[in-house]
Amino acid sequence: MQYSLSSKIAPIKEQVNEYINGFKNYFHTHNLYNIIGHRIGDYKHYPKNLNDAKDIHKYKDIVAMIDHAFLNQGLTGIELDLRQWNNNHICVVHDTIRKNVSSQGEEYIVKNSLENVLTHFIEKGYYKHKKLFIEIKVSGKFFRFKDKTFFPDYVSKEERHFIGSVFSSTEEIILKYPDKQQIRNSINFISFSLAALHYAYRSGDENYALYLILSTNQFMKKFLSRFFSYIPLTEAEKLRIQYSEWLKGLWFDPYYLQNPVETLQEINSQRKNKLELFISTYGMDPQKLLEKFKGKDKLEIHGVIFECE
Repeated sequence: MQYSLSSKIAPIKEQVNEYINGFKNYFHTHNLYNIIGHRIGDYKHYPKNLNDAKDIHKYKDIVAMIDHAFLNQGLTGIELDLRQWNNNHICVVHDTIRKNVSSQGEEYIVKNSLENVLTHFIEKGYYKHKKLFIEIKVSGKFFRFKDKTFFPDYVSKEERHFIGSVFSSTEEIILKYPDKQQIRNSINFISFSLAALHYAYRSGDENYALYLILSTNQFMKKFLSRFFSYIPLTEAEKLRIQYSEWLKGLWFDPYYLQNPVETLQEINSQRKNKLELFISTYGMDPQKLLEKFKGKDKLEIHGVIFECE
């Protein structure tokens, strides 16, 4: 069951605060915790797949979704995905874009480009109080069927080009405005791939906060996650996270973690720069989610990610 918030029932912020109040016995919530909408707080109208022309009419323009999220839903942060099309168009969409898309798909790509979205975010002044969390999407390449072995986490030449383009485009836009550092501080990048984030760290001249989305440490899910392009949380992966002091924080879904409190405390215990923790709520029923933290040490939570409609 997904836990989703609906503005038809009550204002999102009111529902979120009610949900957060239920956290008090289980978590410490940071004073500046973020209320984040997955897929810009409107997953039903978020652009998932532009390859099928018949679905495109369902998707809203990104700038309209951003305005709704911040002005009407009361969210303090939004998550969105970036993809590259034909090597030079970076736009907001979830799935990989085929080279040949319909005229409707091409129109959506151009209208909802990274440049247009960031320009709107800046010129509306959202950067002063709101946060963007941009997911860097990398392709699946972790299993070699020929000899039945897993590839390590790495970024391909094409992905390095994509990541470099994202940061060069972002900087080109930001440099047009006087509040450069404040704008940078409002833009964060997330990914399931630590290698992609490390390349982003270098590409962004260390200017941006980077967050790793944890996969799973449960045995069968850990094995199966490889086939869906996610890096399982093995002991080796924990070490990589512990040594990546440039990493700002972790996004995690309790549904996929065995003993989440112990796991996250173990990772943070070996780090000089403690990781900020963001919890995804939409994978589990609220009561079942909280049961996983009952009787445990309290984690400090910096952000809560919701599925909104």
